[in-house]
This record gives sequence, C-alpha cells and structure tokens, in this order.
Amino acid sequence: MKYVQIVTQMEGGGAQRVAIVLSKEFTKRKHENEVWFLYKKRPAYSSEPGVRVLLDHPPTNIMHYLLILWRLFILLSKKRPQVLITHTHYSNVMCHPIAFILAIKKRIAVHHSPIHTYPRLAQLIDKVVGSFGIYSKSVVVSNTVRDSMDNYPKSYLKRIKRIYNGVSLKTTKNDIGDVRKKFGIPYDAPILVTVGRLAKVKNQEMLIKITARIPNAHLLLIGDGEERQHLKELVILQKCENRVHFIGEVNPEFVPSYLSLSDIFILPSLSEAMPMALIEAMNEGLPIVASDIPANREVLGTQDDKQVGFLADLQSVESFIDAIENIISDKKLAEDMGTIAKLRVQKFSIEGMTDGYEQFN
Repeated sequence: MKYVQIVTQMEGGGAQRVAIVLSKEFTKRKHENEVWFLYKKRPAYSSEPGVRVLLDHPPTNIMHYLLILWRLFILLSKKRPQVLITHTHYSNVMCHPIAFILAIKKRIAVHHSPIHTYPRLAQLIDKVVGSFGIYSKSVVVSNTVRDSMDNYPKSYLKRIKRIYNGVSLKTTKNDIGDVRKKFGIPYDAPILVTVGRLAKVKNQEMLIKITARIPNAHLLLIGDGEERQHLKELVILQKCENRVHFIGEVNPEFVPSYLSLSDIFILPSLSEAMPMALIEAMNEGLPIVASDIPANREVLGTQDDKQVGFLADLQSVESFIDAIENIISDKKLAEDMGTIAKLRVQKFSIEGMTDGYEQFN
C-alpha cells in the first residue's frame, strides 16, 4: 500500500509525533510511505527519512499559501498515493479538496484536537467538507474529540472512527549523560518533568509557579514554542531560575531517556485531545499529576480499579502541590502508581494504532 501523510507544520508536537511514528511502523510493514509538512516551523524532523517540506518557513502572506497549495497539487498528482492521511485542521481542510479533485479514493482526516479549539473558519470548512464526503473517512484520537462533534451532521459522523495514539512499549534509552550533574541538580532533589510545546494551552506558567512553591524541586521543561521568553521572565519573577531548566526541543527518541531519569511527570494543560507525552510518561512508569480535564481522565482512567495518576484542579495551584508532595513523601505510592501506569499503557501501543489505520482503509 502507498501512503502519504500530511501535517500542517513541522515542529515537535503530538500530531507530528504520531505521523512520524506511524510512518516508521508502515515501513516495518512494507508499505511505501512519506510524511509531508506544509511548512517548517522548527526543524524537529528534518533528518527523518521520507520527510518532505513544502515551504521552509511559516507562511506570512496569501502568496505563501497559494504556493503551498500549488506544490501540494503537483506532488499529489505525481505521487498518487492509495491512501492520504492528514493530521491537524489546516492540513485537513487544505489537502482533501485537492485529493478529491485528483480522485485519490482513500482520504482520511485525523482530528487531534476538540473541534471547539479550531479557528471558526476552519470549523466551518471542516464541517462542510466532512459532511459532503470530501473526507472519505475521519479519525478522532479520543472520545474527548468525538464528543466535541455531537452537533455535527449524521453524514459526517457516520464516517468517523476512534483510533487512540500509540507509543512504542519497548523503548530504547539513549545516552543523555548525568542529568543531575549536567544541570546542577542535587541527588536528593525531586525532578519534575513535562513535555510539550511552550504554549498557553500547555499551561507551563502554572507549572513554574508550582515549582517555585516546592523549594527543593527541579523542573525540566522539554519543548519549545512561542511562550519561551515569557516563561523565562516568569521564572526570574518567581525566583526559581536555578531550579527550572529549559531543555528545548529534543529528538523524540531522546524523550524516554529524560523521562526515565525524572521522578514525577506533570501535565497541567488547559486542553488536550490525546496527550502523547502523558502516554510516554506512563510507559516509563512515572507517577503522574495531570490537570482534571476530559482527555487526561480518558487516558489515565483506572487499572484494576486502582488509581493511575492524580488529577488536579486547574483552578488550584495547591491541588497540584498537594499531589506532588504526596508522591515525593511516599515512595511506595510513587512505585505503585508507576507500576499501574505501565499496565494501563498497554492500551496505547503503536501496533494497535497502526492496525486501526490499516483496517480503516
């Protein structure tokens, strides 16, 4: 089978990670496949095989968008994939009309966010093209995303399938050296870690305030984005600049190593659909504190009627602090939560995700 996956922008986000992981699994299964990015925001996947970028910088005017559409038309005309899979709303609404015109029969639009988070114009176009069959199929990555479409027409909803994102359950640790020595972290200090682009929706601002309130804790911020400068200024204001470490955007293959060398994974996001970083943290057996939002509840769930992680109130810094301090002070609790998380994560495997896409053809 010949696949092409298209993602809006190249950066180290969850949707991008899914496309790359899925591409590698397709290759293992002897499928011909490529991953295209409409434009490059950050060079997170530039060195990956089978990756193509249509514009090497973010578009800033209408001519850039027209150039992307023209290149997209030419490339799809030449490649003629049997299956087109697009990720994120702009890629969905830009690519599928062209694929429809070119008579590419299997056209799958993947929704990685609840519909209400889309810009209004993207919502409108998505509803129209999905309802009239421009998407031959749609994938939602969680029940949270599906629930956000309850007011969509039946003609749209009948083409939807939920396929959970997946991670490799057999991770290989890369040598990143002694993290504590590298960043001057005392060997008895707890390391908090989070992974994600530095953006308002990821709510790293709250995480910095939390770290400032736990005097001996250190925080690893893995990711990059538009909020970086603001967060650096906040760290200074909160007087914890020696305990918050901006790791930047790293190759996803190194993320498990950072996770395995940390003590607690924190995800205070305001909104999520299917948080890949949370699944990866579960796979490393980390105790977890996450915001009490639908997607995080869906991923964490329960395992054998036991608590997989703490869900904290987004309106309360104290709620997060109490959960973190409970884990720090109770090693048995931390170990039990990590063990349960590793059992729960079996639900989110790469193999299961790839099976879902293959069978949805």
